Amino acid sequence: MKLRGGIGIISMAIGLAPLAATQVATVLPPPMMSGPAIHAGTTAPTGADQYSINWSGYAATPSKPVTDVVSTFVIPTVACLGDTPESAVWWVGMDGASDGTVEQDGVMAYCYGPGEVEYLGWWEMYPTNYVTYFSNETELAAGDTVTESVSYATNGKYTLKVSDVTKKLQATEMTACASNVTCNRSSAEWIGESPYFTPGGWSDLPQWKPAVNFYPDQMSVKSNHALSYLGGFVNEPFVMVGSAGVAACESVAAQCRAVPSTIGRRGRGFADQWESEAP
Repeated sequence: MKLRGGIGIISMAIGLAPLAATQVATVLPPPMMSGPAIHAGTTAPTGADQYSINWSGYAATPSKPVTDVVSTFVIPTVACLGDTPESAVWWVGMDGASDGTVEQDGVMAYCYGPGEVEYLGWWEMYPTNYVTYFSNETELAAGDTVTESVSYATNGKYTLKVSDVTKKLQATEMTACASNVTCNRSSAEWIGESPYFTPGGWSDLPQWKPAVNFYPDQMSVKSNHALSYLGGFVNEPFVMVGSAGVAACESVAAQCRAVPSTIGRRGRGFADQWESEAP
């Protein structure tokens, strides 16, 4: 996630019907950015653990441009302590592992106070816009099964979609990279992230339970429209580190902020586990 100045752009997109409010928020969170991985220390060789201050999950790097990425998971229960800001996002997307753009969508858990959380669907074409919420009336819920996907078409358009499978609702945004930005589609990602707010800075990472399981049967990427799964491509895990640093995180998982499991059978699926809160 790279930092930049300016005013956050928050707008509404179409497609997701509002749900009955079951949580406390009546206004949107502050402008927030979710973007490229920020490596902690030296970038590791391809295939080795990458240590990052903002990402936890996996990136796949096919030999040809990525055309589709998708995953399904259950929104975890988030425990808010009341720190400001305090948030976690779980997303799929293209780019960002080794370049300066990200085309992504996902689910955000935002804490408004102790025990007060809201879940929102969002999309972003970094660095063109800040995170944009699909609807300021929509509140997803812990326990909902969601599917996130990003697809690229030959006309240069991206389709970014978040679907609440439990409630049979979905939101879709169709957009393109800005004319002054090159989106290489060089990688596909499945990521848990500690976002950056303006104002507010880096967020604390609220505890989530259980681990976010990116389902093995609903986790795939197409490169040049040829389907495979995470384990079918060159891939690398991202481990989120905090102030304790890389060495402490390597020694004891509890000194990390979030850690992905190894990839599951047949190269499908993994679990993203929360470990500690502070940035």
